Amino acid sequence: MDFNRELQRCLLPLGQAYSLPAHTYTDESFFYWEKRASFEEQWFCLGLAKELPNCGDYVLKDVYDHKLILLRDEQKQLRAYSRVCRHRAMDMAACPTLANQNSKSDISADKGNISKIICPFHRWAYDINNGQLQQSPHAQLSTTQQEIRLPEYRLQLWQGFIFININGLAGEFPKQLLVLEQQLSQAKISHYDIHPNTTKTNYEGNWKLAMEIAMESYHHIGAHINTFQKVSRASSTYVDHGNQRYAALINPYCKNIDRSLGPVKLDLFPPSSIEQHYQGFVYYALFPNLLIGSMGGFFDINIIYPMSKDSHVVEAFLLVPEGESNNPGVATILQQFDTIEQEDAALMQAWIKGLSSAQATQGPLTKLEEANWLFYQYLLSSLAVKNTSPISLQEV
Repeated sequence: MDFNRELQRCLLPLGQAYSLPAHTYTDESFFYWEKRASFEEQWFCLGLAKELPNCGDYVLKDVYDHKLILLRDEQKQLRAYSRVCRHRAMDMAACPTLANQNSKSDISADKGNISKIICPFHRWAYDINNGQLQQSPHAQLSTTQQEIRLPEYRLQLWQGFIFININGLAGEFPKQLLVLEQQLSQAKISHYDIHPNTTKTNYEGNWKLAMEIAMESYHHIGAHINTFQKVSRASSTYVDHGNQRYAALINPYCKNIDRSLGPVKLDLFPPSSIEQHYQGFVYYALFPNLLIGSMGGFFDINIIYPMSKDSHVVEAFLLVPEGESNNPGVATILQQFDTIEQEDAALMQAWIKGLSSAQATQGPLTKLEEANWLFYQYLLSSLAVKNTSPISLQEV
């Protein structure tokens, strides 16, 4: 079967549709194609506004070959710039050993506070308010050269999350998120605090694997038989609402569950309005790269960044009720989540081996994988794949 036909099978109605072909996870040209369509041309999540509470606060963000710095300027506006110097193309954050530790302008860590953006190579400095070159020691630049600026990217703030559009041509921020926006607003997610234990982890495997594992609970009967399956049965999970932009996966709690016990501690904080409504925990998948979990009165946030066709980074945040960042009970939750993440990591490694084998084939999607099916609709529609309009990898 040719590649075009394989992709079109993913777009069939649920009950007839198939999983993505194996080479969409392993092929270099397909990765180039999807990163352009899903991350260059579309809005995707780059972080949380509460990472940057003060003027001058910054965090570094890498998305495949884009080296970015996300910061809050002197007027408290959020901005995203390239952090590649316009002089000799140095990543201004890649050499912390050269940073002046006493300077308020040198980038010496993944996050911090600066008054300017300074390149350690020749000490060229850029304004955090507009990316304009401010100083270029001994350079004697012409008037035109003095107008150098760091490239800046479009941002959109939504429910406390920061979204970015790299090529600047994406349309209005999606209106298809209205139902989801209402649920998160009622739960007051933007009022929650970021727990200090934020992690950024490198994983082997294509970025789509992390998204697909998280957005279906069918695998509770396998990888999570001793963890999540004891909280919510895989067979009871379902997608309540969604479209080509997101999916809301509902995981009803088991009857007579003791919320004080593991494998996930659910009684530390009062349940959110989302949990109360569904009597279970919920995972929202916002395509292409944001996962929002609501359970136990806290929010489990994962942002997926593709780095290459064979690697990705997962940035994980735990959002807790205001004033609860130092609650000692959170340590138990973090330990429990670490166990669950190890289970998923083992699952991913086995999946990678299968996808790379000569025997890998498309499999039929079940009703329990409806969120994955919606993800495919997003991915392939952004790539302009249609049932009646064959495409080819050579078009990239």
